[in-house]
Amino acid sequence: MPFYGYRAYMPVTAYTVDIPVLVNGVNINTSQFPALNFKPAGEQYAYIYVPASEFTKVGASVYWDNAAQHMVITSPYYKETMAAMQKDINMLIADSDSQKINDSNYANFKKTTRVTNLTDKEIQFDAAPAVFSGYYMGLFTIGQNYPYFPSSASGGQRGIIVKDNFGVWQTFGYHIPLP
Repeated sequence: MPFYGYRAYMPVTAYTVDIPVLVNGVNINTSQFPALNFKPAGEQYAYIYVPASEFTKVGASVYWDNAAQHMVITSPYYKETMAAMQKDINMLIADSDSQKINDSNYANFKKTTRVTNLTDKEIQFDAAPAVFSGYYMGLFTIGQNYPYFPSSASGGQRGIIVKDNFGVWQTFGYHIPLP
């Protein structure tokens, strides 16, 4: 499975940060791997990079998911926050006519599509030959399969309707060239 986090090599200059980096009131900048300060060319402010393992100091779970090839950091309040969000989303779904229609139309459709690419600006599924713009972090997980329904219209218009991590049907439209 390819790792999507690699970037082209480019030398950078970074400096260790000798000031506290507070997360939930705890200084996590105290280990042998200090935070780094880096100022990209053309940016007004520097970025501070913190070693991911340091988040364990504030109760977060930090691990490498080898199968998915990515780092996973989960806050100690993640489950409670997600449960509260899901409760709110379920209430909104119950009030949404379009979600009710989608559930009744597509709930028994057994096809799935896998998220093949997910960034803070776009998402791509293996069921569609298109890259869709938008912020879908948290709604979808790279490498995960989701229930979906293919849709089409005349004139080369196509789409897929995909159920996200929260059980909400999301519609993605694209155009294919006609012969």
